[in-house]
Amino acid sequence: MKLLKRILSLMLAAAIAAGGSAAFADNAGPAPSTSSAEQTGQTDPEDPAEEQENKGMNPANTEYAEPDLSEYVLWDGKTEFQEDTNYYITESVGIGKDKVFTLPKTSRLLVADGAQLLIYLGGAFNVYGEMTIAPSAELTSSGTFSVGTDAGFESFGKTSFTISSTVNISSLFVARAGSKMTFSGIVNVYKDGDYISYGSTILTGKSKTIVTGLWQVPEGGTQTCVGSFTITLSGRLDAAGYLTISGEVRCSGMLELEASVKYFKTTTSMLILTKSGRFLDYRQIYDGMAPGAYKAGMKGIDVSVWQGTIDWQRVKKSGVQFAIIRSSYGDDGLDKMFDYNITEAQKAGISVGVYHYCYAKNTVEARIEARHFLETIKPYKIDFPLMFDFEDESQRHLGRDTLTDIAEVFLKEIEDAGYLPMIYSYKNWLETNLDMERLSEYEVAVAEWGVPKTTYGGDYGIWQYSCKGLVSGIDGDVDLDICVKDYAKIVREGGWNHLKRFE
Repeated sequence: MKLLKRILSLMLAAAIAAGGSAAFADNAGPAPSTSSAEQTGQTDPEDPAEEQENKGMNPANTEYAEPDLSEYVLWDGKTEFQEDTNYYITESVGIGKDKVFTLPKTSRLLVADGAQLLIYLGGAFNVYGEMTIAPSAELTSSGTFSVGTDAGFESFGKTSFTISSTVNISSLFVARAGSKMTFSGIVNVYKDGDYISYGSTILTGKSKTIVTGLWQVPEGGTQTCVGSFTITLSGRLDAAGYLTISGEVRCSGMLELEASVKYFKTTTSMLILTKSGRFLDYRQIYDGMAPGAYKAGMKGIDVSVWQGTIDWQRVKKSGVQFAIIRSSYGDDGLDKMFDYNITEAQKAGISVGVYHYCYAKNTVEARIEARHFLETIKPYKIDFPLMFDFEDESQRHLGRDTLTDIAEVFLKEIEDAGYLPMIYSYKNWLETNLDMERLSEYEVAVAEWGVPKTTYGGDYGIWQYSCKGLVSGIDGDVDLDICVKDYAKIVREGGWNHLKRFE
């Protein structure tokens, strides 16, 4: 809501996460290739019967195993690679300007412990086989380094790509646990390229990364993005480890934060979601909520005219399960987008609740506003509660008793009309300005932003945890919610909301 956003704006400006909270208010290169698993026909590596059949580099996190070098040929950095041959280097080897080396599909190169492979400006190295950087080895490139179709690259050691470098990834490229990977130049992850960071990945301020394939940060892995990072229409960034955004991330594809992710976004960074971009946030911020909570919680949003014209089909595809939609405000105000929002949300298969923003100063006005609310939503099928949004600063001076009286009259009017009522406000308002014991029979939605879980001590069914959400199908910020009660079931089994009229 406008008021709540004004109150917390200074605190939110200092937050590094993409959370903050808004109330339910009236504000409101190389040719494309296939992935490693597809290339090699890999199946579940945990299945012993299938493990021997797996070929190619393992995309799962593995420990370094020293190979038997008696089966390898020492490479001098001058001789062309041959097929069906394993090579290794043990000292410093340089690839100079205008020199191009290609490792064939059936060959392998090991940069052994203590060794260093240097690719100078103007030089190029193409991997079509498999290449490994040992834990105490280094790869440094100022030229062009490409991992082509059906290939595999893994680094257990230190790998650095300087400001003049270009990296092209068309298949599997893995930073193993304990490794250090630094990109300062251009990075292209093509359609079926798969970059996996189990170790530490830093994209410096001069880097420019374009992901048309898949970029992964699994649990335990870390990534710091200071430069420019673009996720194209078919691209995807999937983060389950540590992800820090200090530069500019532009997403036209999929940005997914898994439940385990540790996500940080500095105040000077930019996260831009285009119209085709999708943002999924699975962080388990709902842990430790009220008894009877869903194990995973339902993902929701609340919207009003301030979100503009919403593409509800895309909202549904992004993982949103319910929406609380503003219908009205005051004694005669109507949200101009209400009919569109509720109709299109339901067409998309999203459960809907509705909310009314209250300005009442006494119980008479509260009753008038409640009846206006009821008249507005009467033609619509609603399977979530009818929410009373109570937080306007102009009401604060009325005192706790009067404010509680207003809430009680409004909520009872909704209940007497056969609808499931709910009160919404931010945590401080609920705890300071209302006698919640008098309102204990009613459902509660609480807003508290920028915390790992709400500290509200009372029973509640919905927690609004951010006003800075990015959701596919919505331009700009949107409020994000977690629902921990099965309101669709409660409404249906309790005979609320006159659902039989719509059967």
